[in-house]
Amino acid sequence: MDVLAQAEFLEKQGKHIIHMEVGQPSTGAPSLVIETAIKSLREKKLGYTNALGISSLREAISKHYSDKYGCKVDSNRVVVTTGSSAAFIFTFLGCFDIGASVGLCSSGYPCYRNDLKAAGLEYVSIPVNKDYKVTSFELEQEIQRREVTKLPPLQGLILSSPSNPTGAMLTPQELFSLCETCKKHGITFISDEIYHGISYGKEEASAVQFSDSSIVINSFSKYYSMTGWRLGWMVVPHSMVDTMNRLSQNLCINAPTLSQIAACKAFSCSNELNKHVSMYAINRQCVLDTLSELGLLAGASPADGAFYVYCDLAHAGIFDTPTLCHQLLVEAGLALTPGVDFEDPESGLGNQRVRFSYSRSVEEVSEGMQRFKRWWIKKQKSVIAVKYSSVK
Repeated sequence: MDVLAQAEFLEKQGKHIIHMEVGQPSTGAPSLVIETAIKSLREKKLGYTNALGISSLREAISKHYSDKYGCKVDSNRVVVTTGSSAAFIFTFLGCFDIGASVGLCSSGYPCYRNDLKAAGLEYVSIPVNKDYKVTSFELEQEIQRREVTKLPPLQGLILSSPSNPTGAMLTPQELFSLCETCKKHGITFISDEIYHGISYGKEEASAVQFSDSSIVINSFSKYYSMTGWRLGWMVVPHSMVDTMNRLSQNLCINAPTLSQIAACKAFSCSNELNKHVSMYAINRQCVLDTLSELGLLAGASPADGAFYVYCDLAHAGIFDTPTLCHQLLVEAGLALTPGVDFEDPESGLGNQRVRFSYSRSVEEVSEGMQRFKRWWIKKQKSVIAVKYSSVK
């Protein structure tokens, strides 16, 4: 958000900025969703809804799990929320008592840490493996470490696949193993699946396929390109439905009524939405190709899903990405996000990592990576010149 604010300030001064910092689709909602919203505005009274969501949307979400994943999900387990953001808050408040320890990926969405802290919970940062993932192996290591050091046991685990900021995806077997490990140790597993639908040749799996006790969180923001509509959903165990209903009644009353009505049509728009994913695929390749040309691909994340490439620049001698991103913005007109937002503050790894978001148009991403390439080459020449002058 700091980068975005700086970028907007420069734009007001007349500078052209390429935005590759924010994880937001450049496309709008599907046309059928928009048409339904317009019709509803004209014909319906948009009053409060059931706190759990309108039945037609909950049933459509239930059918989505049958169509996409081949598994039956009772619509009574579906809770419609004000974006995935509300779902995280409901989950943390509804599942854990103050002081509980909840594990999360060391390279991950910063709001997990912030929401957990705000709810009086302890977040436990679990280091990612070489593929930027936390699997059952890393989880077992953390469980054993806590047993040896007499730390409180983990009561929860939240992971996203595909991941923000890395784009890394858990395989179906890895997701199954995580569900089993959490069940074995009495850990509530929270599967953040908001980037489902945006993947590049890898099989997507949902935790609902392997576990009735896990909590799944999803959203209409990313694949469905409806960020400003503020609409998400959860699939929770039957035992948690009443808790989530009470939280929704007290904290939100209900998710936006117009968005709920319109979103019922979103699941019928796959042809339009898959064109967006095809655009992301082109952009993804552009980012990876440019990083490869510059010798930076070795530090990049797998980027198998979502619309991000997360790159560690330590091997290129970069250990201050906030400064690097500021210079890029001012000197090249390119906005990127430094890794400090996504890493455990105590690790220091955020200072050597940067996130490329390629959710904009093909033209914008192509121009952005050209700007990055020119700026990087110029910077490297400058460094070499300084070293040469020093030796001389």
